[in-house]
Amino acid sequence: QTFGWNKGFTFENLHMYAAFIGKLKYERVSFVFDVSYVNYKSFGTTTNRPNLPQEYSANTTAKQAVYDLFLAYLFPSKSKKTMVDIYGGGRLWNLDLEATVLNATTGTQNVEPGYSNSWLDPVIGVNAEYVLDSKGKWGAWTKGDIGGFGVNSQMTWQMNVGVAYMLSPNVPLTLGFKYLGVNYYKNNLNWTVNEYGPTLGIGFRY
Repeated sequence: QTFGWNKGFTFENLHMYAAFIGKLKYERVSFVFDVSYVNYKSFGTTTNRPNLPQEYSANTTAKQAVYDLFLAYLFPSKSKKTMVDIYGGGRLWNLDLEATVLNATTGTQNVEPGYSNSWLDPVIGVNAEYVLDSKGKWGAWTKGDIGGFGVNSQMTWQMNVGVAYMLSPNVPLTLGFKYLGVNYYKNNLNWTVNEYGPTLGIGFRY
């Protein structure tokens, strides 16, 4: 059977989250990587589909790692305050899922077998960075991409916007918002997920 679930984020069930972003640049060409990992353990969900009894619920554990690996090219520009890159590469997904489905009406409990899978999606996108003041203390960025194209996922997409403040010439403090989505239906797995929320980070520039 296929069940639809909806779950909002809570710290209560967050076992671990980590993210690391980097950019290695040579002249106009850059290698960009964005790695994230989330381990969301034993979170309860209730079906929101009207054609299923509301008593259906699930206790689910999800471990997801996403690796964005891109090559980027910086467009020539006369402006020193706006920099625009186009990029392309792959988004590698690694997923481990477990679920126990409970029907409270009958009291039955079905322990679903664990599922693990990895797949790679081609991705293309655009990244723009802006200097907001004359002293170079404040900056902003917008980033968007799309991929999948039916190679593995039917579609994957990302939107990322934010601002940065330079604590020192080499240390930026960033505040942003990230939206990452995927629609994967293959090998008996339907993993259609939209993940979004604020980001806070600190970095080092050289």
